[in-house]
Amino acid sequence: MALEGRIKDFGITDIFQLIGMQKKTGVLTLSRGEDVVTVTFDQGMVVAADSYQKRRAELLGQSLVAAELLDPEDLARALAIQRETGRKLGHILVAEGMVQAEDLAAMVQLQVRETLYGIFAWEEGEYRFDQAPVTYDRENMIPLGCESVLMEAMQIADEWPMVRRVVPSPTMVFRRTGRGPVGARSGDDLDAAVDRMFGEPSAEAGPAEAGLDRDFPLSPMEEKVYGLVDGARSVRKLVALSRAGEFETCKALYGGVTAGLIEAVTRP
Repeated sequence: MALEGRIKDFGITDIFQLIGMQKKTGVLTLSRGEDVVTVTFDQGMVVAADSYQKRRAELLGQSLVAAELLDPEDLARALAIQRETGRKLGHILVAEGMVQAEDLAAMVQLQVRETLYGIFAWEEGEYRFDQAPVTYDRENMIPLGCESVLMEAMQIADEWPMVRRVVPSPTMVFRRTGRGPVGARSGDDLDAAVDRMFGEPSAEAGPAEAGLDRDFPLSPMEEKVYGLVDGARSVRKLVALSRAGEFETCKALYGGVTAGLIEAVTRP
């Protein structure tokens, strides 16, 4: 028997909780106008997510090219092999040595997460869950627990408005301000930095230690995105190169801006 209804009556969070707690196996289909997303579950774990409205740039091969993990010429050759043999594109890319297996797996995992987090903003639409045996790419997809998916989705929903105020458009371009970031520090160093930010400066603290960009270390993700910012790449390109997803990349840009390390070159 299928579980179906309207999203406004039984939200997506409730649907995921129910499937996860009951360890259901099957396919959840979500539709909103022309947008249709399918989420595949195996024993209550998410193992696949696909959007029928994916733009060309979001397809696996194009995502690998945008992330500079695959040459356009190799993608064209792999697609030709796929048309002739019917084999999966990912298997062809790895077998032909065009893409490293770990890079392919990371991209597959990222695309599933990005598709999932997009649907949690839906307030209207229809859902239907059909229990049935499922198959998925076991070589490249690590099953995701519903609880972890929901927690990350809630964090994104809470923080996106703040991030969007600084990074409102994927066409924006950022550049470095010339104020270099500090490297990663130990927990004691971080505690001391926080004390200096919110308390009286110590006798040992010199002028060089004043300011957020000097005292507060960047996270590994912020350091990575800071290294990619060059005054020419758009936010969309930074998202592709970071290989961490739209939210994590934009959040890192937000951190760099608030620390005074980067600034916007163009506005939407």
